[in-house]
Amino acid sequence: MFFCFAGVCHYDPLCRGRLVEWLNRLRNNPPIPAVGPAFVAVEWGQEVFQAVKAQRRLFRELAAKTFPSLPAASLPVLERALAFEADAHLEVFPDTKTLWLDEGRQLDASEEAVADDPARDYLNTYEDFLGLSEKDRGKVTSLELFSEACWRRAEQWHKDPSAYRFERDRAWLQLILARTRQDGWAIIIVGALHLSKDHQKSLRSLLERGGHPCTAQVLDPRWRPEQC
Repeated sequence: MFFCFAGVCHYDPLCRGRLVEWLNRLRNNPPIPAVGPAFVAVEWGQEVFQAVKAQRRLFRELAAKTFPSLPAASLPVLERALAFEADAHLEVFPDTKTLWLDEGRQLDASEEAVADDPARDYLNTYEDFLGLSEKDRGKVTSLELFSEACWRRAEQWHKDPSAYRFERDRAWLQLILARTRQDGWAIIIVGALHLSKDHQKSLRSLLERGGHPCTAQVLDPRWRPEQC
């Protein structure tokens, strides 16, 4: 089976737009002509995602108060950025089965805190990534600042793979292989580190070592549609 990876940064508010563009390109030029994906695998559990998605409106309202200089047009983009990687594919492949890679996984304490109050967590994360004090919030005038800061932090994390729990990749591999057939193709949307070829325990490396061809795009601010 052929796998198409999209590597995202979960906090990047502009990554949903890039992901949808990548998916549209994939739909128009699939790896197997005239055949749609067998499934789209996402780095979420369905129940947790639904709980987080329910806070999108609150996230928008809090963002408007926290960053009052953001243009009004940025607010709906921010709203849909919360847990975007779990449902962006439905804009392009609405009838394709979603494979919830983290379904049933026990969250650790930090993950539970995020799931309980995702709107505040995302806003705190943006402030942290940008190094903002409370008086600096009014200086934020574009989502590009958030996007670039998210990927700068992600690059720092990628230099220290010991901070990642690659046992999740092994568990994901088993879920994916259980739905794999000889022909066809599928889409996998995960954090960018999980598609790295530099780490042998990443999901992409595990699939390729198992004989499954993969292609991958990291959807950072440098990504352009013509790269597909």
